[in-house]
Amino acid sequence: MSTKQADHVELGDVEGWNNGPEDTISRLALRVRNRFFILDQLQSYMAASIRCVRGTLLDEDLNKFI
Repeated sequence: MSTKQADHVELGDVEGWNNGPEDTISRLALRVRNRFFILDQLQSYMAASIRCVRGTLLDEDLNKFI
């Protein structure tokens, strides 16, 4: 599988690859990259959720939680 194709592979699909030591390194690198991407997405979603909640719970006049 080419590197270009590997960029679009789901994390679970990586287990099926086995073309030698170089491929093992590629699989490990892809796993790490996918996990960092997933963590980054979760952090973005959490920050957006906090902004939404904070916006609805703040009293505009007093600037504190209602």
